[in-house]
Amino acid sequence: MSEKRNIRDHKPFYKDPDLPSEMRDKHRYKLSKLPRKSSFARVRNRCIFTGRPRSVYEFFRISRIVFRHLEVL
Repeated sequence: MSEKRNIRDHKPFYKDPDLPSEMRDKHRYKLSKLPRKSSFARVRNRCIFTGRPRSVYEFFRISRIVFRHLEVL
């Protein structure tokens, strides 16, 4: 589940010119192994802790429930 949840994270890495070429190639390879119909527009924002697809704060990438729990701590 976590691998599918964080697919979006590979895209910025293969375009970054500051990274070494072998690291960019590794992320480009992971993106090439995705199915042809999986576009980044179809990937939902999900909470990185719970995987919840709704009520996710995009900046923090956590759901409102986890955010409120972290607020209390």
